[in-house]
Amino acid sequence: MNQTRREFGKLSVAALSLSQGLLLPGRAMAQAKPNSVVAGIQIGTMVPNSLRGIPVDLYAYRDALLKIGLSGCECHNEPFEMFAGAPIAPAPIFPAPAGAGGPAGGGRGGRSAPSPQQLAARKTQQEALTQWRLSAPADKFLQARKIWNDAGIQLYAFKIPLSLDMPDAEFDYAFNTARLLGAKSLTMELPADPALSARAGKFGEKHGMPVGYHAERPASPNYWDAALAQSPSNTLNLDVGHYVGAGNPDALAFIEKMHARISSMHLKDYKLGGGSMPWGEGDTPTIPILHLLREKQWGFPVTIELDYRVPENSTMPDEVAKCYAYIKSALLS
Repeated sequence: MNQTRREFGKLSVAALSLSQGLLLPGRAMAQAKPNSVVAGIQIGTMVPNSLRGIPVDLYAYRDALLKIGLSGCECHNEPFEMFAGAPIAPAPIFPAPAGAGGPAGGGRGGRSAPSPQQLAARKTQQEALTQWRLSAPADKFLQARKIWNDAGIQLYAFKIPLSLDMPDAEFDYAFNTARLLGAKSLTMELPADPALSARAGKFGEKHGMPVGYHAERPASPNYWDAALAQSPSNTLNLDVGHYVGAGNPDALAFIEKMHARISSMHLKDYKLGGGSMPWGEGDTPTIPILHLLREKQWGFPVTIELDYRVPENSTMPDEVAKCYAYIKSALLS
């Protein structure tokens, strides 16, 4: 345990003041530009995962990041593609997990399998999206980037799912879009089929951009070995919380061993072999990890991903602000 819940709770005072007035029109641009590079490390959060309940909108996410005080983030493709006019059926709000933050200690919780009708609709939607992507307007992505950059926010990782049935031009689109948005890496879930990571890695080499593979509970010290051997562009989008939650007690040593192949890191607190906890209540060696990154200055960003149960009197942005305060306290002490 790195810090008690009472100590973690004390961080909420400053955090709550940061999130007051969230999403009020006209407030965002009056804010000073944030700078969440702390002790040489870029700190950000995962959008929309850590901001569920906020409308899927670039301006709304910008305002939330400003109120928290974050100058960087990893973001899924949907908000940018929706802004650019993609034919995506928009879910107007990413729903918060049960209990405003997911089952206690359980992270994301279970999800029911899609029905045949849902799978057919998804296939039709994907085909339409592919056609749109092959002639997507680059100027809209540059406009989206400017909206965030003008506020002082940098997209450092662009998460977009790739699949083997996509044409080469759609792979090119993914990397070109990431670059247009200013991202330093493309991220995706580590695929079960090694043919997909081999193909993604080759496109990463072509575009000079690393592909960071995220893994959830199956993560083990050798989980990324096959992908890393396929291409120098294949890297880890290491989720330390899931790594600890999968029962691995060697997170600190693993980071030190693999640092040269880590392009970005998700930070959260999990019980060893268990579920997600408020920071300081789990077994993730959060503070030692932060001190190691401060000492070594390896250069990859650290992403707050919120998936513990949010208290009834709080919100996801409030909790992200607490986690950010926790990180700053650790790095500046």
